[in-house]
Amino acid sequence: MNQATANHCFEGPLVASLIVRPVRSRTDDIFFTIMSLVMLATVLFGFAHTYFLAGMILAPLPSVLVHVHGAVFSTWILFFLTQTTLISVGKVRLHRTLGWVGAFLAAAMLVLGVLATYAEVRRGVTVPGFTVPAHFATNDLEVILFAALVAWGIAMRYNPPIHKRLMLFATLSLMGPAIARWPLQIMHERPYLISVFFIIEGCSVLVFDLVTRHKPYWQTVVATLLFPALLPLGIVLSQTPPMQHLIDWVLRG
Repeated sequence: MNQATANHCFEGPLVASLIVRPVRSRTDDIFFTIMSLVMLATVLFGFAHTYFLAGMILAPLPSVLVHVHGAVFSTWILFFLTQTTLISVGKVRLHRTLGWVGAFLAAAMLVLGVLATYAEVRRGVTVPGFTVPAHFATNDLEVILFAALVAWGIAMRYNPPIHKRLMLFATLSLMGPAIARWPLQIMHERPYLISVFFIIEGCSVLVFDLVTRHKPYWQTVVATLLFPALLPLGIVLSQTPPMQHLIDWVLRG
């Protein structure tokens, strides 16, 4: 084997890796940025009338708690878009630094999410298609799942493909209230369509995995199966005696 042939043999895999890996990474960047924009649009559409177009901090919301809740949850959606954009433009160090801000933000959201749901029940707020206990249980399940996925994502921060998927699914878990408030009559008549949205979003990640790596990450499979179960699980949980007692306690509190 002459020197030119040897160099070609050794350089071939290296050149191939330099070509293939950036393409796959760039595909990831595009996909996750698009997903973050879809979720931003989902939230804007759901809360446009009552919050964003009403002036946000000037919106006639029922309490300071609801204002803080709206501001913090909106910040998370923008934070997630910022984080995916930073990765897309190669600002990995800044992405990691801001990640710890996201950890504290997620912790605050867990507390605010539970408190805001508690306050809604006290005010007698109803969501079309949901009983009060079902609304209470489903909202709490969503925010608990969000916090769990964020914690898991932080633990996997040195495994970028898994980390980004877990953070994507965590943000997706917040979409229920926004979808339930879409100004579409069909959403009021068929609340199960929220689960359909989750299935579509989860399956889009599953299909992306299959196309880009020919098999899904098991974390993608687990999350894709979990999300459609949120709504029926919340409805079942809302009908249990402990949840009924909890609702009675909240209403008396």
